[in-house]
Amino acid sequence: MRETLYSRLRAEFSAGDREKNEGLASPEDVLRFDDILYDTADPDWNRLDVYLPKYKKGPFPVIISVHGGAWVYGCKEGYQYYCMSLAQYGFAVVNFSYRLAPEHPVTDELVDTDHVVKWVLGHCGEYQLDAERIFMVGDSAGGNLAAIYAGICTNPGFAARYSIKPPEDFAPLALGLNCGVFDLFMEVVDGESNTRDILREIFHTEDPVEFLPLLNAIDGLSAKFPPVCLITAEQDFLRPQSHRMKEALDSFGIPCLLYDCVGRKVPLWHDFHTHMKEEEAREVNEKQCNFFLDIAGRRRP
Repeated sequence: MRETLYSRLRAEFSAGDREKNEGLASPEDVLRFDDILYDTADPDWNRLDVYLPKYKKGPFPVIISVHGGAWVYGCKEGYQYYCMSLAQYGFAVVNFSYRLAPEHPVTDELVDTDHVVKWVLGHCGEYQLDAERIFMVGDSAGGNLAAIYAGICTNPGFAARYSIKPPEDFAPLALGLNCGVFDLFMEVVDGESNTRDILREIFHTEDPVEFLPLLNAIDGLSAKFPPVCLITAEQDFLRPQSHRMKEALDSFGIPCLLYDCVGRKVPLWHDFHTHMKEEEAREVNEKQCNFFLDIAGRRRP
């Protein structure tokens, strides 16, 4: 049987996650609630964790983290230490797994993201969550999904591409879009990565171009899109995507910060910010959290 690209990526990414998280432990100042069912479509995948500051009193501003993995890989366990580090800045952090392509339609990943948002809004009292101050972060394909979801929330014309109905009047207060992919036409037609090959397997077709509008996050931008903090790095293979997104956000007058990071000792790589052993990761995550906290402070009850 021919080895698929997605099966090879899963093996490579899994090995990377094990190395990234080896030796790490839950911080003593973070309270965690694990493996909570947020939907019944697939109880194996529709699970989330909630991480809270242990020694602070809520309600806490919320960060919902959408993990990356080329739409075909990933789960909350690989992101637990990154997400708990964000909770140390005073956030409640929701870290969830979602159904993956190609076993499931890639749009199910957006459906699951929407169900997580609805779960958060339905459990604010139980977990000290502030429904008025909800942020989202996403890396790589997770950045794509987070940006698409924000577009669905704020751009009715773009939302018409999907069957998803977000909570009425809901949109994330701001987004952290990290090492993401936003302009699929740029990436597939002009890019040099393997994105086109991944999309062939996701959409079960030799020519995925006709399906690109479903994942073309940049189409969802409008003047109502939330403020954005972008992170990329010198050896991030998707670095041009972050700069493309910054240009597009600027064209709509959307507040945006871009951190294009350079390593002190070695060049920084795609998704370096999720590697909690790296000083540069902790530094740029603090900057992104401060971006959120500045916005959250303006909305504090």
